[in-house]
Amino acid sequence: MKEINTHLALEGGDLIVRTSQDAQDIADRAKMLREQPNRGDFHHRWSAPNNLINQFYQEYCGDQNAPAKPMDQEFWQYVHRRMRDPEFRVFWCHDPQSQFRVGYNAGK
Repeated sequence: MKEINTHLALEGGDLIVRTSQDAQDIADRAKMLREQPNRGDFHHRWSAPNNLINQFYQEYCGDQNAPAKPMDQEFWQYVHRRMRDPEFRVFWCHDPQSQFRVGYNAGK
């Protein structure tokens, strides 16, 4: 996994923190896993870059003045819902459209 690059800048008296991460290796691995047959009930659904998880966490917490929320089951359900957005399909590791693979389970 690639490191997260951080850029700090002063804009209008505010400190702006911008982060970026090269996620091509994560997308390539997800594509490779998508092409594999689903075996049994357990399979890897998606892999998200750390930078994207951080973005989702900031959205999940909302107000910056409120106390931070825990990264509990509720947070990961939120992430899973956000990952369903077609914008993030490149990070999905299984293909729910392929029902003819070995061990496909339509549940969940």
